[in-house]
Amino acid sequence: MVDGTITVKKMVSPCIPYLTVGVGLLLFHNAWIAIFSYHAGMLLMLFPAKSRIPFR
Repeated sequence: MVDGTITVKKMVSPCIPYLTVGVGLLLFHNAWIAIFSYHAGMLLMLFPAKSRIPFR
């Protein structure tokens, strides 16, 4: 059985760099917004997966 949230994350994760850089540079004309929004997007993708990542 395929979990719907996993497939959505697999589709959204590769698009985050393009979306955030596009919004940051083209819409706001600010590279800092692009950098911070990229990292915020990656953190949002990692937080739900935190319980599945084995940290020692």
